[in-house]
Amino acid sequence: KAAPLFEAWAESTGAVFPRWLVARGHVGDALRFTSNWHDLLVLARDADEMWSGPSALASIILHTDLPCLVVPPGYQALALDCVVVAWNGSIEAIRALHGALPLLRRAKRIVLLTGTRKTMLPPVRVPEFALEQWCRRHELPVEFEVLDDTADQGAPILAAAHAADADLLVMGAYGHTRF
Repeated sequence: KAAPLFEAWAESTGAVFPRWLVARGHVGDALRFTSNWHDLLVLARDADEMWSGPSALASIILHTDLPCLVVPPGYQALALDCVVVAWNGSIEAIRALHGALPLLRRAKRIVLLTGTRKTMLPPVRVPEFALEQWCRRHELPVEFEVLDDTADQGAPILAAAHAADADLLVMGAYGHTRF
């Protein structure tokens, strides 16, 4: 019964062809299967839902193989005055950048935080992703900012996002504690 209301609401926010799906079983397993039909998975953090706690969200994000947008409780609309992108050159960062492209195109300002490039384990040798060229090709209003190297990049990324008054933080799921 909720499908028509949800789909009408989602279309009013700009979603194209939204679908209300009902599945049985573990939420992560159901989303992993159905995520293959979609471009973006929007997840809400809600203290009342057992599947939306930090560890459950991390499990969903890491197992869907799909760009995920995690929104805070009470989310109404996504403002894109400023988007901050955390970049370390990893495959996860490249995927996050690619997945966020439709949102980046709507952003008025993009702050791209560059850190130390994550190196691949030998014997894998891959060319470096041409980040500046990619941004120019997509005509994105990007400001580059270099992050100081620290063992834990989480705090500097959050501080930079706060300083930029970011509406959205784009990053790959990488590091020691992925969520």
